[in-house]
Amino acid sequence: MGKLPRIHPNSKVWDIYKTIRDWSVVLSGPVFAFLCALFSAMADMSSYGGKSISNQWMVFVANSAFGAAVFAIWTCSRLGYVISTVKEAPLLIFFIGGLQTVGQYGMIYGVTVIGPGKATALYYTIPIFTILLNWLILGESVSKWHYVLTAMSVLGVALTCGSMISQPDNPEITHPGICSQILACGVILVGAAAHSVVIVARKMTADRKIDSFIFMSSFYAQYLPTAALLCTVNGAWSIPGEVGDVLVLMFTGVFSLIDWIFLLWASLVGHPSTVSIILTSTVAMAYGGQTLIFDLPIELIPVLGAVFVAAASVGVAIVSLVDGIGDVGGASEMSSESVVSEQDDESSRLVGTYD
Repeated sequence: MGKLPRIHPNSKVWDIYKTIRDWSVVLSGPVFAFLCALFSAMADMSSYGGKSISNQWMVFVANSAFGAAVFAIWTCSRLGYVISTVKEAPLLIFFIGGLQTVGQYGMIYGVTVIGPGKATALYYTIPIFTILLNWLILGESVSKWHYVLTAMSVLGVALTCGSMISQPDNPEITHPGICSQILACGVILVGAAAHSVVIVARKMTADRKIDSFIFMSSFYAQYLPTAALLCTVNGAWSIPGEVGDVLVLMFTGVFSLIDWIFLLWASLVGHPSTVSIILTSTVAMAYGGQTLIFDLPIELIPVLGAVFVAAASVGVAIVSLVDGIGDVGGASEMSSESVVSEQDDESSRLVGTYD
């Protein structure tokens, strides 16, 4: 039986295939990061809505229950693979899942205590943590554009959320005590740092070929029992009175699950600093949602901040695409030359054999 013909690396078909492959690789990181930001904003808003009809501890439980059920089913369907993978790197899988749990609690707790506007203002200092951790852990420096766009995104976050600091987000949290505010701010910053570590650590595990769903299973295995314990300790178990309330609480889990999946995928294929800057576009999305849903006044400075955040996110995506196409293109050219060389060597051996 004859062999299938090989595509010559200098043919038009090869060029088309290589172009599609290169663009798909380079685009995947920013695209996943933008999708993560979208669902993160939706999770923030649904968590806030859940708090208004229930309590923060039930939000934790609802947020974790849906994801835990989904990944319990996935784990059972891939039990052999999961067990063998966990045996190879148990501490790493537990560590990243634990950091996801800390990051999730940081954001949700902040939203339910001081409101989504203030919480996002603190939480999306993630790019600053990521640049530091990228240098400390991976030993990589970032370009000047990353520094400029990080500063631009953080400034945009401050401008967007600054006007909401003095405005009540919900009657239940209009006058939180000073201790509660300090605690919430500290928890949010810890959560932001944990979020940054997840981004950098996931990049470190790229060569280990660990499925992102393994880390998600570890995350929910820690998140759900912790949420249930906190709800029990605080005596906060309650049953929503209406079907609509149940759906709102369930959506917190759905959006958070999708948010984390896209984050792990983005962190795996994208540059950590690029991913973290794009994540700040959550602020612009959340601000738009708050303005529409909670009738916040439209002001020039917050809108300008949202524009800064959006510009920084799009800007870093463009920088990433330009750098990525250059890197991948160079690698592809070297690969093509290598293929041609191998084929020439093979032809020489065949000629020598027949001679």
